[in-house]
Amino acid sequence: MADPSGASAPSAARATLDSSARRQDMALAAIAGLLGVGTVLWVMLWARYGLDFTDEGLYLNFIANPHAYKASTTEFAFIYHPIFLLLGHNIVLLRQFSIVVTSALTVVFLYLTLSPGAPSTDRLEAAGRLGVAALFASAGLLFTVPALATPSYNSLNMQALLTAGIGFALIANERSRDDKGRFLGAGYVLLGLAGCLAFLAKPTTAVALGILALAWMLLVPKRGWRGIALSVLAAAGFMIVAVILIDATPDKFIQRLMLGFSQSQMTDSGHSPRGIFRIGDISLAAIGRVNFVAWTSFAAAFTFLAASGGRFGKAAGWCASLLFGGGALLILIGAIKLPAGFVAPGMIIALPALGVASATAVLLLTRRHGALCRRDALYALCLAFVPYAFAFGSGVNYWFVGARAGIFWIAAGVMLLKSVRPPTAGWRSVVPLAMITNCVAVLILGAGFEAPYRQPQPLRLNDRVVRLGDSGPSPIISAASANYIAGLRALATANGFRPGDPVIDLTGAHPTSLFAIGALPIGQPWTIGGYPGSAPRAAAALGIVPCDLIARAWLLTETDAPGAMPVGIIGVPGLTYEAVGALPAPDSSRQEQLRKPTGTVSQGVALCERTRRTAGSDAPSH
Repeated sequence: MADPSGASAPSAARATLDSSARRQDMALAAIAGLLGVGTVLWVMLWARYGLDFTDEGLYLNFIANPHAYKASTTEFAFIYHPIFLLLGHNIVLLRQFSIVVTSALTVVFLYLTLSPGAPSTDRLEAAGRLGVAALFASAGLLFTVPALATPSYNSLNMQALLTAGIGFALIANERSRDDKGRFLGAGYVLLGLAGCLAFLAKPTTAVALGILALAWMLLVPKRGWRGIALSVLAAAGFMIVAVILIDATPDKFIQRLMLGFSQSQMTDSGHSPRGIFRIGDISLAAIGRVNFVAWTSFAAAFTFLAASGGRFGKAAGWCASLLFGGGALLILIGAIKLPAGFVAPGMIIALPALGVASATAVLLLTRRHGALCRRDALYALCLAFVPYAFAFGSGVNYWFVGARAGIFWIAAGVMLLKSVRPPTAGWRSVVPLAMITNCVAVLILGAGFEAPYRQPQPLRLNDRVVRLGDSGPSPIISAASANYIAGLRALATANGFRPGDPVIDLTGAHPTSLFAIGALPIGQPWTIGGYPGSAPRAAAALGIVPCDLIARAWLLTETDAPGAMPVGIIGVPGLTYEAVGALPAPDSSRQEQLRKPTGTVSQGVALCERTRRTAGSDAPSH
């Protein structure tokens, strides 16, 4: 008769080992989740710092007054305007809101991408996937580099593509489970919503996303046409609601788009519609090539070891956590200061390097665990093209713009790993890739904080608080910027300016100045200068502004500025202005002048109407 105690000894030992392994996995999942959340909070903290007087002014002016403009090619402001009002016109809270939304979408997207083909009730597995997904959230925020996190067409574009990614993941997971479509409909509806949001952010991205989604749904078997029909109906429904909220009727919305496109073509910035169909040059400087090779090598080696499973896999996960996770943590808490120039220009290209690393690891793993699943390979291929959709239509290098949406390249690698790794590896196989991704993101974001877009100094040197908004936290900016805003506000207030009064910015370079004094910029959110067609475009935009606004408008001018506009673009000879004071421009030693309209409003309206009648204009007079 066997000894019961002897028979139970191996079982007890296995139970002890299993318990120890689960505790290690719980610790690894907790470390990943806490580091991911900590990185997002770090970005939110820095969102309080800095203020750019160029592009950010365009975004803020448009979000604050979206209905003031009858011509536009992007409608992101109509999406963010209600949030801006709910947050008390506070730009810090608006930035943080955008960070939270983007991070949450990234976490959901990666969580679903990591989900197994069959449903699992293991809470540790779910917690592990969530922790790893949280680590990837920082890479979803790289579209803010080198600019600030203020919502713009770029943020809405990224949020639209992440929504599409969630839709793709829901559909892919349900296809792999082969059940009755519990989430299938939701996935297709989300694709429709993503298409609508992408169109409102950047129509060219919507076109590219539509082609990509259509190709994927046709190539993947089962219910392709039904899914396409549902997505199209959903997109149409969301677009109808958006059109009604923006312009009330489709004809006015179409006119908005046509006028916006016409005015953008007047700028003559060197970008033609035919020029958007390109791939772009990925040539890198020597340091860029070193970065690419180094990050590819690190990520491929750690990912291969982790995805192989066993003791080597666990060791790879912990080594990556200590090395890359520890390095990122030291930067987050300020123990390591990134010196100027430490992160080389073009570091953003490390994101595709991590995608290449994942693919390399997958190729090595297929020799051990078999061929890729066709469905998973098609899904990964679809994700790999999403950064191109993000960049499609941009006027600069597609590779560097697309790299800001590089989280999709990494997600493609994750999908391939899920297809070939041993079933026992699970989310653990992705821990090194997530740790390295987060470390790269922290380096890139930290470099952006050290050299913020069109600002005079690193964000850490800012020490002046300026009230922008009705309540809540105020941005912390440089002393020079704070002095400029204080001087402009004092000058405007002393001469009778009231918040909401119309202003025409003829500096061509400082739309944020108008936001800082609570002005209503008319014609365009940013009357941008410096291009061959800047003046004709500004004149066309002002030509459809009601005459009562033209008659009441103040002017902000800058002497001898390269992009300064002539007063003649207003198109109403006879209007006169009084210079009420001058102050140094925020980014140069040149002088800006604030000019106040003279004469009565009724006289100005009469002049404007008479001029437009003579010119045959049908612009509204009030």
